Amino acid sequence: MTFGKFLFGLVIVCFLLVTVEATHGAQGGVLTFSDRQAFTSAANKLTVIDFEGSAPPSGFINYKAPNAFSIHGLQFTLGGGGKFGPGAISLVGGWYYAGPIYETTTGAKITWSPPNQPGNAYLEVRLPANVTAVGTDLWAVQPAVSSVEASVATTDGQTQTANISTSTRPAASFIGFTSSTPISSIRFTIPRGQTGLILDNFTFGHRKAAINCQHRSKPRGRRQAASCHFIQKLILDCKHGTTFAANGYCINTRRNDRLHSQRNRDSTDRT
Repeated sequence: MTFGKFLFGLVIVCFLLVTVEATHGAQGGVLTFSDRQAFTSAANKLTVIDFEGSAPPSGFINYKAPNAFSIHGLQFTLGGGGKFGPGAISLVGGWYYAGPIYETTTGAKITWSPPNQPGNAYLEVRLPANVTAVGTDLWAVQPAVSSVEASVATTDGQTQTANISTSTRPAASFIGFTSSTPISSIRFTIPRGQTGLILDNFTFGHRKAAINCQHRSKPRGRRQAASCHFIQKLILDCKHGTTFAANGYCINTRRNDRLHSQRNRDSTDRT
């Protein structure tokens, strides 16, 4: 086996080991995020809807299905639920959330509580054209710690689903997606017996373009090239909490990723 083939084999093996973590649940060009900071780093031109000013501070407005609540080009709609229907979307002022009923952070929020908690009702948010990044903070109502299913649909007919385990209130959980093709909608489904779902800081925009940070330095000895740790460090440095593509590109990385190849050369020189 030639040295070149040996090194290429190491790259492939280590890439397969690391990519599972690096892609954050990637499937069909869609990446899933459970951390808002990582999501924000992977996207740009973001619009954040905090619902302030859309409801009376100490009141609420109900939007019963099939009526939709619209804001900033978003359409919040309901479906499913069997003979009892999916219920209503409530746009609730911040006064309610400061008290012991919800025990979340203060501020206006969206609340949805399907009748009889059937487990097959859903809240769907339809997005404006050309959105490639979407995310939101969320809480479960009762029980506070619960599973929530979030599913995005893209304009090319693909879907990706993620399951979130909500945190104990007042801490918020987060779910976000970026996609290589526009996202047309995101749908939330809560399990049977869960009384409701709360959304806030609904965010949408565009995923960041790929940045070339391919490693170009040549190993200076078999001992250096034979280290799988060297290749793993290359991938992890490149992704910076996002993902490393097989063509040597970082997806959704910081602008200074072009410096990584120099840092990797310095690391090789010290070994």
